[in-house]
Amino acid sequence: MGIRRTAALPSSKGTKTLFHYTTDNEVVIERENDVTAILRANHYQRSEQEMRHKSEAVNHVARIDGLAIKKWMAQRGVVKNWWYEFNRGTFLKEFLNDPDNECWRTRKGKI
Repeated sequence: MGIRRTAALPSSKGTKTLFHYTTDNEVVIERENDVTAILRANHYQRSEQEMRHKSEAVNHVARIDGLAIKKWMAQRGVVKNWWYEFNRGTFLKEFLNDPDNECWRTRKGKI
């Protein structure tokens, strides 16, 4: 299975969608996002705010790229309705409390 050519679709700024055509007449879709701005903002906010403020009703705890969530959910076997399942609570808490995902957090501590 060799790759014949690659075509790219126009995407929003920082996003790239590539189509790889194989010699078996199959298409492999690859998506990339530039998350540099998100990671910088998260790092800054995390360094400025140690823990949750008791006076706040709602605390901003994360800024996460959608493709990162989709990939993480696929690793857990959830490919259908992944966004719904992630937002129900169990997966969201697991994702945010995983030390490997600290880069997406805007606050320290446990959810």
